[in-house]
Amino acid sequence: MKQLLFCLTLFASAAAFANPTVVEYPREGMTVKLLSTDKIQMAEEEVNIKLPPIGRIYYCCTLPAQYDCRFTFKNLGPEKVSAKIGFPLVEDRFYQKKFVESLYKFSVSRNGVPFELEYHEGDEDGVYSNIFSWDMEFEPNETAVVDLSYQMPGLFLKCPLGVSAYNWNSSYGREYLNALNQSMSYMFFYITETGKGWSGDIEKATFTVDVSEFEKSISECGDIFVKRYTDIYRGMEMDETKEDDDEYIDEDSNEDAKYNEKRDFEKAVKNGQMIVNVSPGEWDTIDDGGVKKLRFTASPFNPGGVIEVGYYFTIIPKTADTLDIVMRYALEWYKGSWQYMRDFHDNVGTIPEYCHKAALQNTADVILEFYGIESGNEDIKDFLKEQVWYPVKEPREIDPQLKEALLKYSAFKKQASDGQIGI
Repeated sequence: MKQLLFCLTLFASAAAFANPTVVEYPREGMTVKLLSTDKIQMAEEEVNIKLPPIGRIYYCCTLPAQYDCRFTFKNLGPEKVSAKIGFPLVEDRFYQKKFVESLYKFSVSRNGVPFELEYHEGDEDGVYSNIFSWDMEFEPNETAVVDLSYQMPGLFLKCPLGVSAYNWNSSYGREYLNALNQSMSYMFFYITETGKGWSGDIEKATFTVDVSEFEKSISECGDIFVKRYTDIYRGMEMDETKEDDDEYIDEDSNEDAKYNEKRDFEKAVKNGQMIVNVSPGEWDTIDDGGVKKLRFTASPFNPGGVIEVGYYFTIIPKTADTLDIVMRYALEWYKGSWQYMRDFHDNVGTIPEYCHKAALQNTADVILEFYGIESGNEDIKDFLKEQVWYPVKEPREIDPQLKEALLKYSAFKKQASDGQIGI
């Protein structure tokens, strides 16, 4: 009987998940080493994820999502195979077994019979941690089905929609566009790279995400979510001892200007667009008995990369009501970067009026592009191609008054040369 050691891996950096691969234990007491095999094929995988409702945020993590997976394996040879299957949970914050067991509630079974699990702190190369493993046997040419269940929190964080924060060497060179490049996001991941360790192709893979409870909670959370979003977005301090519906702490909250600025920004948040990005591949929206789900199926499936389910909350306006606030916020970025230049270059004066107009035009044109209205603006081309929402496959419905206001801004003509600082 041949001895093989496999690893069914869940790879998570605070909230990521992955496909099976192969491992060995070099010597007693040492950690596992990842390998590959030509003896066992992972023929099919089915991953079902149920996103949690929005709740309190713990160290940038959401409430845990529920993961229920089924993997179908085939012994490709005429000999019986004994295997040790491993399932890592890469989670930097928790390395003690009791935390891992209570947080993730990991279980694995075959034909309804649970396996006895072992726990290991990590792999030999330091890539994976918190590894659960179990012993398993495959009869000659046998097809075996393994069911797994676990929980994992997602991430809640300030996140760019494409290009990260502006730097002076960036290709698009329009720092004020960072106002439209930011978001607060809820993100959940499934990493498929380690599925390459098995023999042959994954004949079929199905990924299904139940988003119904999560999206319902978004519509119901109202001002509580907006306050949390605004305070983190603006870099203000939060008092974690207070309840969700209490005010957060802002050291300068007694200053009228700061108070009004915050309230204006809250208005922009409430009127901002939510962007849903599920990638890679073409995902279908299905109605499963009144439950909204997203589904992706591939036959065969080529593992590699990351499946991402992301909800991005932006200040891209839904109506014209907050467009002036968005424009002012864009100019805040502009003035800040201009002041940075003045601090280091004596010959940099105040921002010329035509630069203000160019900034407003480009900001308006990005918003028009979001709604699927082509602006033909070459200044924003490099910025657009980095955004998760671009290219727009189907034009979004736009409020007529918002469209009219954006077109007025868009009418500004560029009045500076290409080499002008700040354009």
